[in-house]
Amino acid sequence: MRRLVHISDIHMPHMPNLYPYQLLNKRITGYLFWKKRRQFVHQKNALETVTEHMLAQKPDHILCSGDLTNFASKAEINWAKTWLSEIESHANISLVPGNHDAYVPGALNRVLEQWNPWIKGQSEQDDFPFVHEISLPNTPEKGIAVFCLSSAIATRPFNAQGKIGAAQLERLAALFKRYSKENWFQLVMLHHPPLAGLTKKHRILRDEIQMTEALQELAPHLVVYGHNHRHQCTHLTSQSHSIPVIGVRSASCAPQSQDPEAGGYNIYEVDFADEQWKLTCEFMGFTDQKEIISPITENLVHYY
Repeated sequence: MRRLVHISDIHMPHMPNLYPYQLLNKRITGYLFWKKRRQFVHQKNALETVTEHMLAQKPDHILCSGDLTNFASKAEINWAKTWLSEIESHANISLVPGNHDAYVPGALNRVLEQWNPWIKGQSEQDDFPFVHEISLPNTPEKGIAVFCLSSAIATRPFNAQGKIGAAQLERLAALFKRYSKENWFQLVMLHHPPLAGLTKKHRILRDEIQMTEALQELAPHLVVYGHNHRHQCTHLTSQSHSIPVIGVRSASCAPQSQDPEAGGYNIYEVDFADEQWKLTCEFMGFTDQKEIISPITENLVHYY
């Protein structure tokens, strides 16, 4: 059995020093929204509590589905690199960028350069998706394949949409052929919700229809995402099985904030026994505005 933990939407919980010239773009609207609301939602203490509790579960692998920054400033990108290095001492990390990590044109290139140990690729889209392999103990011929897609694109103010693109979907299909369902538990990770109806129009994945069709055809065992700062659990029907599509809370939302859901993370335990895959999902977070992490709903168990 391998234990994976899923964390997302870190949103560095303090304001970086921004020079006036850095606000002459989309960042000015983000800055004003931070001063009005976000600074009271994303709190350092909340992130530290969630991270400490998550690492105490002794994960074998960490999934991070993006939005480590708010404005994709150089200071935030460097802070995130330090944070990633610190938690990597506990387990390997698979990371995809979010829309805030591509907040303005050119920012994503800096992200890919600075976060290279966890994100593969030197250009905005060309090298996504990539795969991380996780072996299963006592079953060397079996493993977990984490397919990492980038939906991060720079957009205009008041728009938080994402896009995968045909090239990534084509490469994803080719990669799936290398990792058979018999020997690999197939897990797909991206930042934006991959299905229609899971978020507001200005926050959607622009090619969600194509993404949905690809997932139905490829039929991975699990799809995970961030972006919405909400615990969400949906199922997508494929020809072979029902696919759990799971969103996770923001890791830094304080329990006393006005946000509908406070911070949290997810746990996915994957095992292969009796000739079948078993997935157990546990959903953790702050409850009742208390600074205590506990299960927020019943566990989800799937057999394949």
